[in-house]
Amino acid sequence: MPNQVKIYLDLSNTTLEQNLRNAIGDNWHTNFTFESPTTLSPFLVDIAVIDNQRALCHINNDAKVIYAGTVNAVKKRIFSSCNPEVNELQDEIFRAKDYIEICSLNREALINNSQFNEVVEKCLQPLSYRIRIIAQQLELRESLIDQLPVGVIGIDDTNLVVLVNLCAKRILTRDNMPALGAPIDMLYSGKIASFIQKNEDEMNIHPLLSIRKSPFNFKRVFAGHIVILWDQTN
Repeated sequence: MPNQVKIYLDLSNTTLEQNLRNAIGDNWHTNFTFESPTTLSPFLVDIAVIDNQRALCHINNDAKVIYAGTVNAVKKRIFSSCNPEVNELQDEIFRAKDYIEICSLNREALINNSQFNEVVEKCLQPLSYRIRIIAQQLELRESLIDQLPVGVIGIDDTNLVVLVNLCAKRILTRDNMPALGAPIDMLYSGKIASFIQKNEDEMNIHPLLSIRKSPFNFKRVFAGHIVILWDQTN
């Protein structure tokens, strides 16, 4: 809503026009300014009060036109009409002012919503890019672990299997195939679980298969063990 509401008054009854001007000017809630008629160009006003339809040619199209009297034509340009009395015209002026204010607030809300969407979109763009990069990094790490020439089994701090690479799946027999989330003591009759508890770094499961272990931390806190399976036939 503009700080000032510009009103154009063009009434054939000069006494009515002056009384209306005085009545509106006494209202201290809104700063009304009055525009004088001109034939040079349409003046930009917010509200126009007229009683002659010929005055429409001097008024900008977006002005809210209040007609004092009966409208016979060009009704589409008339915001409202009423009797040529000060009180009724004043009520219509304030109704038009409230309408203009609501429209202005709606436009601001749309602009703010658009700006908000732009900000969110700008934030999401780098976030989406970072998510894609992280996903690619995770996929790369998984592919790297799967292509290692040794078997890798990840065991968390509760001795549950959390990772098994392709080589480990090839080395282990079907009976010893670890399932994600399964306890490690199910592998080789508990030999691997027993090995993890010992201070030894390496152990032979059988003459052709040795295992090694190494603890790993997550955020500087112990999180489990990495068990390496080494197939000596390869």
